[in-house]
Amino acid sequence: MGPIIILDKSTFQSLSKDEHLFLHMHFMENLTPILGMEILGDLRKEAPGTKSAEQKLSELADKFGGSGPATNVDYRSLCFESLLGNHFPLDGRIIPESSRAVHDPKMGRGMIIDLSPLNRAILRWQDGKFEEFEREFSTYWRQVTLNLDLDSFGDQLNAYHVILPRVDNFRELRETVDTLLADVAHQEIWLSWLLGQLSPPPDIEALILARWRASRIMLMKHFSPFSFHCLRALLMLLVGTRHRLIRWQPTNLIDVQYLYYLPFCMVFASNDRLHHNLAPLLIRENQSYVPGIELKADLRRIADFKDSLDNLKGRKLAYALGSYPPPRKDSVVYQLWKKFMHPWRRGRGNLVTNLSEGECEDALSWVKQMFIDVEGEAYFKDTKGKSS
Repeated sequence: MGPIIILDKSTFQSLSKDEHLFLHMHFMENLTPILGMEILGDLRKEAPGTKSAEQKLSELADKFGGSGPATNVDYRSLCFESLLGNHFPLDGRIIPESSRAVHDPKMGRGMIIDLSPLNRAILRWQDGKFEEFEREFSTYWRQVTLNLDLDSFGDQLNAYHVILPRVDNFRELRETVDTLLADVAHQEIWLSWLLGQLSPPPDIEALILARWRASRIMLMKHFSPFSFHCLRALLMLLVGTRHRLIRWQPTNLIDVQYLYYLPFCMVFASNDRLHHNLAPLLIRENQSYVPGIELKADLRRIADFKDSLDNLKGRKLAYALGSYPPPRKDSVVYQLWKKFMHPWRRGRGNLVTNLSEGECEDALSWVKQMFIDVEGEAYFKDTKGKSS
């Protein structure tokens, strides 16, 4: 089980089914609701060639290799919870939908994650089964994504007479947005603007405003950490677009939603230009943004390497490495494992592989030499200088 990763649609769609298989071997994928909605949106898309839109959507869904990974709770629900004072970790962990806490007298506390509605829908889509409401949603989705406009996006801020200073590069963009959001005099404006984008139910909005009025917390950053993250991403989009650092497209307000889920992953992979510009400004220090094209190329290389091995060598590699990727300095996947996971050691591979004792030792020696060739002997020294 590797680093937690989020893919945008451009990356998800670019990976072959075989590459997805290796993605799931080396990463724990966080399925975001926006990816599910974008995939479903293709149901009403004109499909060039001989395949229908339904057939192409089924092929996309089939890349999940089953029901798909755990689905993250949607960002709007999380914003409401955060604004109501019910906070949650923003350190790279998934906030799974359809989950419940359990307690076993012997094993202790744990969590059961059931299939979410999106997971169940993915299984249907693979079989070419679509509900009528999904067809209607797809039509609505395509209409909405083509008609979102920048003017309505910024009208409310104009009404509050908020001046968005000019920025000439992305470093200035981050500094300007952070300065604006730190202005104590603007905090209620930011809350109102965010609520205008979220459109909470009236009873939820009343509770949020009551908490705001009763709170002594002066900054949105502390009042609602996750909502502040979403607000920061949204304001970066607006300021960057206003000053032509970012080219405005109606889909920008869709694409920015992937960035709202950054707190729930270790790695974010995308081929989208908007993500390429904004993700590096929003990720944590202990987080990585990876161009999807680089991830795809490396997954393909790993797949080709493993396919090139004969049966015995393949079993030896599986025994010694397990889900750990083969070490290589120019491997994106390996470098992410090196950054986020524990170093490789004996006994962390697939121990149920059918090998003799001698073959097991041979496999461990082979893989250990792989790491020495890439990292040197120091890789196997502990902090006291002893070999491990």
